[in-house]
Amino acid sequence: MGEPARHTEGSRGARRGRRRRLRAGRTAALLGGALTLVGVAATPPADAVSPDFPAAVTITDVQQTPDGKLDVYGTVSNPGPTALKAPKVGLTLGRGQQQLGTRSEIAAMLSRTDPVYQDGTPLPAPVQQLTDLAPGGSVPFHLPTTLGDLKLAGNGYYELAVDVEAGTADDGSSHQVGIGRTTLAYYPNPGDQKPLQVATLWPLTHAPELVPQTVQDTDQSVLRDDSLAADLGPNGRLGKLLADGQDIPSLTWVIDPDLLDAVQAMTKPYRVQQPGHSGESATESNTVPGTGTAVATDWLNKLRAAVVKPNDQVIALPYGDPDLASIAHNGGSLPDAGTFLSTARTAGKLKIDGPLPVDSLDTVAWPDQGYLDPQIVQTTQQLGATQVLVNSASLPDHLNYSPNAARPIGQNQTAVVADDTIASLFRYDLKTPDAKAQAQQRFLTETLAIQQQRLSQRTLLVMPPRDLSASAADVLKASLKAASDGHWISQVPYTTVATAAPDPDAGTSVAGPDAYPADLRGGELPADTFGQIGQTQQQEQQLLQILTNRERVSAPFAAALESVTSTQWRGNQSAASDYLDNAQNYLERLHNAVSIPVKSKTITLAGDSGVLQVSVRNELQQGVTNLELRLSSGQPNRLKVTNLHPITLDPAQSTSARFQAQALGNGAVQMTAQLFTTGPDAQPYGPKVYFTVNVTQVTSGVWWVVGAGTVLVLAAGLRIFLKRRKRGEEPPEDPDAPLADPDGHGGTPGRRLGEGAAADQQAPEAPADGDPDRASDPAVAHP
Repeated sequence: MGEPARHTEGSRGARRGRRRRLRAGRTAALLGGALTLVGVAATPPADAVSPDFPAAVTITDVQQTPDGKLDVYGTVSNPGPTALKAPKVGLTLGRGQQQLGTRSEIAAMLSRTDPVYQDGTPLPAPVQQLTDLAPGGSVPFHLPTTLGDLKLAGNGYYELAVDVEAGTADDGSSHQVGIGRTTLAYYPNPGDQKPLQVATLWPLTHAPELVPQTVQDTDQSVLRDDSLAADLGPNGRLGKLLADGQDIPSLTWVIDPDLLDAVQAMTKPYRVQQPGHSGESATESNTVPGTGTAVATDWLNKLRAAVVKPNDQVIALPYGDPDLASIAHNGGSLPDAGTFLSTARTAGKLKIDGPLPVDSLDTVAWPDQGYLDPQIVQTTQQLGATQVLVNSASLPDHLNYSPNAARPIGQNQTAVVADDTIASLFRYDLKTPDAKAQAQQRFLTETLAIQQQRLSQRTLLVMPPRDLSASAADVLKASLKAASDGHWISQVPYTTVATAAPDPDAGTSVAGPDAYPADLRGGELPADTFGQIGQTQQQEQQLLQILTNRERVSAPFAAALESVTSTQWRGNQSAASDYLDNAQNYLERLHNAVSIPVKSKTITLAGDSGVLQVSVRNELQQGVTNLELRLSSGQPNRLKVTNLHPITLDPAQSTSARFQAQALGNGAVQMTAQLFTTGPDAQPYGPKVYFTVNVTQVTSGVWWVVGAGTVLVLAAGLRIFLKRRKRGEEPPEDPDAPLADPDGHGGTPGRRLGEGAAADQQAPEAPADGDPDRASDPAVAHP
């Protein structure tokens, strides 16, 4: 495309186009000063073109070779109603081949849509003539050239645009009908300039899969679904991330220990819950065999080899990758959040360092996308983090350059700040060729711009999202390689960047709550979730108090509750609720497996005394202790009973606790049986059980004996009391006093009626067929 085609004085279309460009240029110049750094600006979609410039230009690839060749590929589309006649495409470099001056100019240039005067004039070559484009049509283009032919002004970053001219009227006149822009990084002469030191995070995370139960008898792990098997495969997201990461030097792997825990479980035979059986005890009938053993084993072996590459490092996230922002903003009802987080941190390092041959970094906190506010900072301190991965938007400054990554923020913490503009390039899937091309070119330009800002050694943290897609990972890998081959970046370990000297003028004050992104706050776990977690913790602690093998329950449930708060649940609240419900329902089944069954609602006591038997069953696969059974009479003036018995039960067994009863009058008496934990903080365990004792055949002689006995006891007691009082002494407790219970339990704890203690002991019962008190379902729980 040559100058005559653009500047034919007889062409009214050319004059109109020129005026439109000038008007757009003036508008852009007025707005340019107010523009801030933004994410990658892709070529506008076809439906966004204006009537004045109806052609849509998409740049799908920019290939730059070490020997100086440059190839630009793309398509020209015609979404409008009028045909584009004899379209031609060519390159422009903006402002007469002069480089862009600042990172803000990069953002402003990529935010423009219509052509403006800053785009400069087309180069004489290369030019490609295309065929006519009917409405709705598109055609590819390829513009080959060399960097030498571009006559660039030197090291720097430039606007690279593809300009389109075509005729839109019957008079055959040709004028500018569209433009597509990207950026070009050019660094032929490194000289004495030091490369930018770049540390790149490489996250390996997945939504929690392990549930807190194993299959009875086989002890196989159980996953909520089998989606992780596909994700670990060669074509899965995690499979591709691992393959890409193996080829990137000095990489910083950021690993969720919960994911590694699930992968380890999958390397052995495992089971997967069938739909509709959430919270049930896992059996072979409500689970199916998992399919991912081979891929999990292969993936784990490759990961072990990858993380020990020279200069690679591993950051161990807290177990379950707790959502620090959600805990900070909505976790007020979470009991002892500091212990909850420090436990997750300790467990995380153990779960990483065990299967992997590394000494992981476990004092690094990573809030969602690196956004901070003062509340989140406090939560990272509760975690025990000495370093926090931060988005630059949360630590604003007013410098005219990009400062080093490390910045002190007080309380012995260092913020390791990632550039928000670069981080935003990889937050999307980047599936289309034009999205990939734009992200890579922007990365190259932005990193070169940072390197060119100062002569001193610069550092940069690249922070892709936790759920980095496979396609975005491919682009990031290619971008890092291209910048390294261009010699303006040097890839280094995370600690090199995290411990570099901070810029003294860089901002160290965390932005306030109002600056926290509203969309991120809207995706946080609600306060109700943390309330439910607190209730579940209390129920778990009560269950643990009575178990003889506590670790079998405490470890999986601690892991499950930490995973309930996972950052991976953002955007999928229903899955988070289902996961929590599964854990709660299963814990409730375990809790209810130790209970008081009732054979009959009414029991007849014929006579003045007897023995009441109350059964307790243990359906768990481990023994229980630290329990006592308390029995109380609703009418102790009619029926008195001994009121407590210690309970100790072997796995899958029942017992009958015997209580001596003394009848004082005929009639129905309601009894209440309740299990309690023992110890200084005894608490009710399970629901109260009510039944009725029908007292019959209490003779009148009993009333006379009871009444006379009472009078004698009172008289003797009064006589002794008066004697003691006269001497100034307190009356001793009468060991022969009648059974009394000032607490209303129907008896004094530890005091029994009857002929001896033997009649009062619990009698263990082996389960028998047809016995309603037997431990009929030992599979109810498998802790």
